Amino acid sequence: MSSNESEKRKHPRVNGHFIVSYSLEEKDDIIELSQTKNLSQGGIALSTSIKFNPGTQLVLKLRIPLAQESVKIIGQVVESRKMGKNHYDTRIQFVTIDEKYRDSLINTIARQLPPIETENNQKRKHPRINGHFIVSYSLEEKDDIIELSQTKNLSQGGIALSTSIKFNPGTQLVLKLRIPLAREPVKIIGRVVESRKLDKNRYDTRIQFVTIDEKYRDSLINTIARQLPPIETENNQKRQYPRVNGHFIVSYSLEEKDDIIELSQTKNLSQGGIALSTSIKFNPGTQLVLKLRIPLAREPVKIIGRVVESRELGKNYYNTRIQFITIDEKYRDSLVNTITHQLKKQ
Repeated sequence: MSSNESEKRKHPRVNGHFIVSYSLEEKDDIIELSQTKNLSQGGIALSTSIKFNPGTQLVLKLRIPLAQESVKIIGQVVESRKMGKNHYDTRIQFVTIDEKYRDSLINTIARQLPPIETENNQKRKHPRINGHFIVSYSLEEKDDIIELSQTKNLSQGGIALSTSIKFNPGTQLVLKLRIPLAREPVKIIGRVVESRKLDKNRYDTRIQFVTIDEKYRDSLINTIARQLPPIETENNQKRQYPRVNGHFIVSYSLEEKDDIIELSQTKNLSQGGIALSTSIKFNPGTQLVLKLRIPLAREPVKIIGRVVESRELGKNYYNTRIQFITIDEKYRDSLVNTITHQLKKQ
């Protein structure tokens, strides 16, 4: 995590004063009780009387209303900035969260987030597809299914479906979504954005995803990717991310197989995709598993991508452009920093 205030945050943060204790990871003795300044799924900011070195491991015990006991979190200090005598603004990135109370933490944050925009012209973060997938939903604190329904549309960030109940914005629901690429229903915790009446006992309900079962996250993403319309390939297409010219070693394989098809080198690279030479012509939409070697990552970065275009340059020689769908979160920052470093050199 960078200390740059303008850094794009992966998780939304809320301002809230929750009691938290902290201790050095190798000791059980509490160093100090404090209060949070802000909180997200990924980290915390609090006041400490000690200046900690970046990378210091701490055990946090966080008290939140939705958990019966303190939530144990192991964190790593990102920054400890002096504010006054024996007073430091310390930011901590979460490494592990007690699974027993992970959902309680997420829901505490979700309930304090500002209202979500519902304007029709709101810019969408994730592309959505129209598709009718079976989904059940229940109130988060109960296991009983309220109703079975079908999706109207679906994205990585949320879902729209018909419900027989009008839900208040912010209501937490447990969804169980059935998709072809998952062996069992995918458990998703969501937050109602809007529930708009269509007719008697029928509501158009839009739900924002809060958490997705990690076991099937890729299956959900790939289900969506396979139904997205073809991607524009015109040279004047507007790019979302700046690209860098760089020759990094990359292997690729078909998503359903582990065997490496070929080793290649990148022609250019961005946060959103890659261009490389291949000996095979791939159809647009083909899913590939890439393993990209970059200087700032200890091991190849696993990326799932979708072929945009595979253009013949010569015999058994194709210029293949691939759009990233998922990037191994462990090395996402390493990839971004590699690109940023290369941009400065260009």
